[in-house]
Amino acid sequence: VTCLACGGRFAAFALYGLPPRPGLCPRCGSKPRHRALLILLRRWLRPRLRNGSDVLEIGPSRPATRFVPDPRIIGPARYTAIDLDHRPHHARLRRPHRFRRMDAAGLRFQEATFDVILCNNVLPCASDDRAILAEIRRCLKPDGVAMVDVDVQIARTIRAGSYDELP
Repeated sequence: VTCLACGGRFAAFALYGLPPRPGLCPRCGSKPRHRALLILLRRWLRPRLRNGSDVLEIGPSRPATRFVPDPRIIGPARYTAIDLDHRPHHARLRRPHRFRRMDAAGLRFQEATFDVILCNNVLPCASDDRAILAEIRRCLKPDGVAMVDVDVQIARTIRAGSYDELP
């Protein structure tokens, strides 16, 4: 297999998660969701990003902070990563890219700031996912693109009869 994130070639990806499943790159630590994000950025979003464009990532992982800010991925756009806590992988960001300690349920950015907002596997861990989605919408430019990726687990997501309760 070839990792689309780091270009490494391996007999197979390593196992990760519970239950264990294949997909972890032994070299860079990327998972299928990271590689899918890179495909989205390279193929569809990079052509729309110009000098002055802004990309926000909510809760970036170690692989994401390594690859997303690369000009081959987001062109000349500025990358902003936010998270509740400062982690060691956030320190690798160099100007014009930046890290801000912030809760995604209360983004401290003006309306219509970002051309692209990435929220990869964050909502299942959030206590108020509706507030985060509202903030993504508020901070996204009218012609912007938001990528919100969640691992949907039907048993945890929908209770019996809850379809009638949805607004």
